[in-house]
Amino acid sequence: MKLKNALIFFIALLIVPLGCFAADTDSKTAETANYVRTAAMSPEPGSVGGEWAVIGVKRSGITADAYFDGYLRRLGDYITNNGGSISRYTDYSRIAIALRELGQKDTYGLTAYVNDYDKVVNQGINGPVFALEAKYALGDRDTVTRDRYIEYILSRQNGDGSFGLSEGIPDTDITAMAVAALSLYNVNIEIDRAINRGFLYLSSVQASDGSFASASGEEASCESTAQVIIAMKRCGLRLDNRFFVKNGNTPADGLDLFRRSGGGYAHLASDSAPNQMASEQALLALTAPEGTPKTLIYDSIWFDASQSYLESQR
Repeated sequence: MKLKNALIFFIALLIVPLGCFAADTDSKTAETANYVRTAAMSPEPGSVGGEWAVIGVKRSGITADAYFDGYLRRLGDYITNNGGSISRYTDYSRIAIALRELGQKDTYGLTAYVNDYDKVVNQGINGPVFALEAKYALGDRDTVTRDRYIEYILSRQNGDGSFGLSEGIPDTDITAMAVAALSLYNVNIEIDRAINRGFLYLSSVQASDGSFASASGEEASCESTAQVIIAMKRCGLRLDNRFFVKNGNTPADGLDLFRRSGGGYAHLASDSAPNQMASEQALLALTAPEGTPKTLIYDSIWFDASQSYLESQR
């Protein structure tokens, strides 16, 4: 998934509320989930208006069985109509993650596609990043392919700790996604160190308002900020961790810059209207499960020294 340069569109929020939210769902999350559910009224397989919308709405606590059943029905029709074949291997992974969220079994044989190493990595770093997430969701015990994906990702970490679609070109979204995926298998010092270096990079590029841009020189975006929040939560980092507080602002404050009336989120802070992709990614950030600390990021002496060095080179 590459969040920038994607098709962005806006579907107006209906006034009539849809479904009932769990009592422990905060009002901000409930409003955004309601917005996303309305914008993606009939979710079907796809990177927008599909699995991410379904996952976010499900995690929000909304009672919407018909909504989820509709997605599962359209998913079955989609796979049947395509003879079980999907063009991109990240799609197989994304669907697997959604099925797990809905408590469904792998009735489509997705595991075999997720473990097709050559075809997965042919899509670039996105492939193994998504595949690691999917293998975890599927409860797949194939550690050989897992380790190959991990090695592929680790080998593509840049000198500054970042990851990107192209060698040597940092990308905030990809860095956060790689860190989140690796954290699922944080079983040795090499992975741990890569996660730390990834967070170090992310901390170094955070804007003073708490937000994040996909790349240097670009305007901060909701999607990039959301991906960093997801990675932080996955690794058990509080959003007010001192390494991610800039000028008094946290990533949560940065995400709020994109929030619009009605619960939707804009792609850029300068955009007046919300759009579906940004809103779905924001909902994923709002509902991302809180993990337990898994890295050595709390080794503040190392982190402080490394951060100071990076800043001295800017």
